[in-house]
Amino acid sequence: DKAGDKKLTMITSHFLEDESGRIRATFIGEAAEKLVGEKAELIVKVKDTPDYEKLLKKLSSSIIGRDIMIKGRVKFNDYSDAYEIVASNFQDINVNDDLEHRIKEIMS
Repeated sequence: DKAGDKKLTMITSHFLEDESGRIRATFIGEAAEKLVGEKAELIVKVKDTPDYEKLLKKLSSSIIGRDIMIKGRVKFNDYSDAYEIVASNFQDINVNDDLEHRIKEIMS
C-alpha cells in the first residue's frame, strides 16, 4: 500500500446466544469477511444501489442460526455495561457430529 491509500476494513457486530446466555461479538477485517462470505470492497460497491437491501438480506440469512466456535479476546464494555468478544477467528461447527464424537469417546 502506498502512503495515502485507503484500505477498507469490514466491522460487523452480532449478538450470539446459547443456553448459557447472550453476548455481543465483534468481527473485524478478515474475520468479518469470512463470517458474511463477502469482501468489504463488494459491499461498498453495492451500497448505494437498489441491490444493497437484497445483499443484506442474503448475508443475514447466511449468518442467522449458524453454529460457530469463536477465538478472540473478551473485554468489558463500559458503555453497554457488559462483556463482549472481539473475534480474531472462528470456525463453523456441526453440533450433532461433535456430540456423537464425544459420546463415542466416552463409551470407548
